[in-house]
Amino acid sequence: MRNAIIALYTHTYGRPPHAIERIAADGSQRVYWRMRAADGGTVVGGFGPDADENRTFLAYSRALRAASLPVPEIFAEDLNLGLWIEEDLGDTTLFAALSRARKDAAPGEFPASALTAYERVVALLPRIQSRGAKAVDFSLAYPRPAFDEQSMMWDLNYFKYHFLKLAHVPFREQPLEDDFRKLVTHLLAADTSFFLYRDFQSRNILLRDGEPWLVDYQGGRRGAAQYDIASLLYDGKADLPDSVRDHLLRHYLDAFEAETGGRREEFLNFYPGYVLVRIMQAMGAYGYRGFFERKPRFLESVPHQARNIAGLLAKGLPIELPEIERAFRHIVAEWAERPRPIEPPKGLRVHVASFSYRDGVPADESGNGGGFAFDCRSLSNPGRRPELSGRIGTDPAIARFLEALPETEKFWRHVAGLVDAHVTNFRERNFTDFSVSFGCTGGQHRSVYFAERLTRWLHERHPDVTVDLRHTAEARWKLAGDLSPLKSAPAARRRADDRVTDGMIFAAGLGTRLGELGATTPKALIEVGGLTMLEHTARALVAAGAGRLVVNVHHHAGAIEQFLATHDLGAEVIVSREVERPLETGGGLWHAREHFRREGPILAHNVDVILDADLGALLDEHRASGALATLAVQERETKRYLLFDDDGLFGREDRARGERTEARPPRGAVRAYAFSGVHACSPELLDQVTERGAFALPPLWLRLAAAGHAIRPWLVPGERWYEIGSPERLAAARTALESRAG
Repeated sequence: MRNAIIALYTHTYGRPPHAIERIAADGSQRVYWRMRAADGGTVVGGFGPDADENRTFLAYSRALRAASLPVPEIFAEDLNLGLWIEEDLGDTTLFAALSRARKDAAPGEFPASALTAYERVVALLPRIQSRGAKAVDFSLAYPRPAFDEQSMMWDLNYFKYHFLKLAHVPFREQPLEDDFRKLVTHLLAADTSFFLYRDFQSRNILLRDGEPWLVDYQGGRRGAAQYDIASLLYDGKADLPDSVRDHLLRHYLDAFEAETGGRREEFLNFYPGYVLVRIMQAMGAYGYRGFFERKPRFLESVPHQARNIAGLLAKGLPIELPEIERAFRHIVAEWAERPRPIEPPKGLRVHVASFSYRDGVPADESGNGGGFAFDCRSLSNPGRRPELSGRIGTDPAIARFLEALPETEKFWRHVAGLVDAHVTNFRERNFTDFSVSFGCTGGQHRSVYFAERLTRWLHERHPDVTVDLRHTAEARWKLAGDLSPLKSAPAARRRADDRVTDGMIFAAGLGTRLGELGATTPKALIEVGGLTMLEHTARALVAAGAGRLVVNVHHHAGAIEQFLATHDLGAEVIVSREVERPLETGGGLWHAREHFRREGPILAHNVDVILDADLGALLDEHRASGALATLAVQERETKRYLLFDDDGLFGREDRARGERTEARPPRGAVRAYAFSGVHACSPELLDQVTERGAFALPPLWLRLAAAGHAIRPWLVPGERWYEIGSPERLAAARTALESRAG
């Protein structure tokens, strides 16, 4: 996105920046650049992969600034690309100022300059909480408008699954759940009418000329005032002494009473409970980033928080929480006295890179010095084709070009064989690093294609191996080929009649029948025949005329979203997130309803099936029939059938259980068909949905059929159909597609 932010700067200021440099984004998926003009003036450019989070950040920024609160001014934005330009507040965080001051302070002494800075911050906080609540639109809050029961349970389960389980802290499931519920009930009795900043800690507060400025407030929502002051004072790495915490809490309460008229006695009644939930949320984050993502610096805060927990236990928990206390005592005993960071679990990390031979082979920064550099220049260069020169190796057009060459698969088989042997051997010998690089002339087409393909293959073949992927020539890629989470398809890729169709890809399933593979890899990213299932599905929908693809996600949502952000699927892509649980096909379609343009039919496709049929013909049939929905069906053996008569769908039959359901009496000849996982529906169907939560489509179709709506079959005559829902079916699909390719 570097080229894209330069383009936004140029559009805003009339000339490109004189200089640009990447700024570290601590613990965040966002990317920041400092851009300098010729006269020395600077601004900060930002990119965020999450469109909803970006929208909230920009709206909050304007609202909080209008309320005279110290947040950066927004100078420009491009929400379609997830980019913005904001005021440069410098690099001095409150944590950095504290760390520098501690170097000059006497042992055991809290530096006076740091205390002054903290006093200014806590005096500002009540203004943020009170005035911010009046200024922002909480309907934009993401992922929820309030820090409510659901939000608290998410945080507590985050602690359970990402710290307690990964750190092997013993606990009893049901008693812990009972304690969680009891704690949440206690916390919700507090006044929750304030702006809850959510991540109000020393790394998210910048000091400019000694005054505090705010960043990273996009997680803000309505909630209790106690949470944010607890976040600041119990910030693990800041490691504030108890005496300083007590002093700053009194300083905060003076300002809180003056700003809000609230009573400190009532505030303090709930404060210890919010300290508790904030520490558990932070521990969950440390566990996820440290144990799961293997980023050791996040584990450096664990001993600090363990000592904080020891202090809480000494004072007594706010209410009786025996299982939480039991887990806490184990944490204190295990980590409170550790003087050094906890080491994350060891394992093999494979460093995959694409590069240009103009720049040379990338250095192995792990220090191991082992691995391969594959020269892709023996393959035909897509860059010499005018229609492909501006594209990159993630583009389906590049994949089609390369995969049409017989030598491509031969090259790939040699690569996969060598890498597989080394990865297997290195894991057995407890090696930690291994590098694989692919080079071509410009580092844009062939090398990128193979680096991406190897990364997907490694995730599937060796799911316990960590893979780092980088494209070293990315900065030189043209803006037209820049990686973007949202990209409009060229008009030429749409159907000639230019009728508007939206595609829906159901990709939120858990993949439980796939066993270990399904637990570690979403079905959308499993590779079959050289492409991920997501790419197979997208190609089918785009070929049928879909100009917008809506993809629902839940299981391994981050991995799917990252894939979407770095691959052009030939159409605009919108992600529909199912945060709490997967909503099945019916619930997923309803949940995504706001993303459909309603200017034409919706073509929906399960991500775990490949249907070798002309889906454009399905759309033509649907439009001609006037049906509310048209289902792609087949004559094949299955356990569950949909039942059709002369007027359309009227029932379904589960032959394994001997069960039959009829929405109405059949009229005329009865036909039993297997559903293929693909259907078209008119936008008006969304207006007929009364079901809520998680529900499947077949019961909805039957209800609509009973009400007199036409749900018609579209028989797929003899085309091939593959489904990867089980290991056996996945293997069969791979064998079939490989034999066809051969």
